[in-house]
Amino acid sequence: MQKFTEKSEFFFIRHGQLMPPYLDHLKMDYATLADLSTGVLDPGINDSAPELLARQTTGVDFSQVSVVYYNNSGKSSQRSLESANHIVHYLKSKGVDPTLRGLPDIHEVDFDVRGLLSEFEFKHSGMPAIRMALYNAAVNGGATEPLAKIAKRIKVLQNLVSTHDANGESVLFVTHDFFMRFLEVYITRQDRLDGANVSDLGK
Repeated sequence: MQKFTEKSEFFFIRHGQLMPPYLDHLKMDYATLADLSTGVLDPGINDSAPELLARQTTGVDFSQVSVVYYNNSGKSSQRSLESANHIVHYLKSKGVDPTLRGLPDIHEVDFDVRGLLSEFEFKHSGMPAIRMALYNAAVNGGATEPLAKIAKRIKVLQNLVSTHDANGESVLFVTHDFFMRFLEVYITRQDRLDGANVSDLGK
């Protein structure tokens, strides 16, 4: 959980684990990862995701959550929507009745695995190489959404959070892995994403 404010709580959760055969990114081949990165493939989440959510959030107080946001950008949206629906169902079982809303600005960072590194490089270095190549491209230019554009999306999110905070509302966002890393750096770094380098992102 990360917070922009002091009054209300704002939860950021990665979507649930994908359905087979997309369960483990570390075991996927190059072509599959590339199609997932560009949105050619948009699988939902697996059947065990709700149970995993309940285990991983044990002890977390969601009782004041009034809105659950999911990625409705049209790219890699299925996993975010299904996860959000499961979360709403889970919260309702606990006596909480949040509203479900779409928010395109919390979509995954735009990138193309094929433009980040070759299949040869991937076979030798694997998923960690994709992550570092993405950070490098975001900072220095390449087949990834640039840092300034990611920061602009986060500022939209920050304004939304401020509005909810002014109303004393706690909110939960269902988003994506890489976007959450940039969000974490934005929240914890004094200069936000301004002047951020690969080392800042890769810590």
